[in-house]
Amino acid sequence: MRADRIKISPSIISANMLKLSEEVRKIEQARADMIHVDVYPLMIFAFEYSSLSSITIGTLLLDFLRKRTSLPLEAHLAIEVDAEVINEYIDLGADILTIHPEIIGESSDILKIIDLIKDRGVKLGLALTVSSSTIYIREYEKYADLILLVTSNPNFSGKIKLEMAEKKLREIKNCISKYVDLGVDGGINDKTGPRFVKQGATLLVVGKYLFKSKNYEEAINKLREACMIN
Repeated sequence: MRADRIKISPSIISANMLKLSEEVRKIEQARADMIHVDVYPLMIFAFEYSSLSSITIGTLLLDFLRKRTSLPLEAHLAIEVDAEVINEYIDLGADILTIHPEIIGESSDILKIIDLIKDRGVKLGLALTVSSSTIYIREYEKYADLILLVTSNPNFSGKIKLEMAEKKLREIKNCISKYVDLGVDGGINDKTGPRFVKQGATLLVVGKYLFKSKNYEEAINKLREACMIN
C-alpha cells in the first residue's frame, strides 16, 4: 500500500496534558490525518466497571480539541453508551464515534445506537479486541466507516500479543468491505506498523511512538515510509 494512503491518528491520551494546545499544533504540523480520543471508564479501587462507565475525561478532551483544531476527531467509546452519551459526544464535535458492540450487548440496542449516529451525520466505527469474536463485525460492518482492532487486551495485562493481533486482523479483513477503513490501536511504531499494514490495516493509531519522539513530523514520515517499503 502507498504510504500516503495510510492514515495516521495520534492518540491524544498519550500527549503531554500540560501542553495540550502545543501538542495539537505539532500534530497538525506533522500532517496527521485525525486525532484519536480514548474514552475509558475511570476505575477506582473496587468499583465495578458499569458503576463508573460514565465517569471519563473524554468529554473534556473532546471539547478542548474541537475548539483548537479542524482535524477530524474520533471518539473511541470503550464504555457503556446510550442515546444521551452519543448525543453528548456528537454535540461536542466528534466526527467519528467508535463503539464496542459487545459492551452494548443486545442487537436491538446496538441498532438503535447505530441509527442515531448515522442519522446525526457522524461516521461510525466498530471496535473489538484481539480476544473478541468477529460476530458483531460481520453483522454490523455494512453500517461502519471504520473497524478498529484494539491490540492491547486487559486479559494480557495490557501487553501486545503481536502474532495474535496479526491473525485477528487477517480474520477481520476477510469479512469487511474494501471501502471500510481498518484501523489498529496499540503498540504502533515503525516496526509493528508495517506488519499490520501488510495484513490490511489502512489506519494506524499512534501513541508513545509519536509523543516520545523529538520531531512529530519526522516520526510520522518514518512510519509512512516504513509501511511503504514493507
